[in-house]
Amino acid sequence: MSSWVSHLPHEIAYERVVGHGLNAQGLARNPRLDYFFLKDLNRDQKLQFEDCSLHAVVCAVSVQYVQWPEKVRFDDSSA
Repeated sequence: MSSWVSHLPHEIAYERVVGHGLNAQGLARNPRLDYFFLKDLNRDQKLQFEDCSLHAVVCAVSVQYVQWPEKVRFDDSSA
């Protein structure tokens, strides 16, 4: 979950940073993101990534927008 602001430390270089949000214009302005996608996790809780394609998942100051955080899951069946 991201926006035009990143909470990742500037001094650390990451292999790839994927952002998620609801506002394409804001995500496009975030210089830390290599890629982003739009998805309303209150309507569809499946995150479609291949197995082992992410090393870590970080959620900062955004979980309050998700109505059912315990239902969010990875689903690579359509990847």
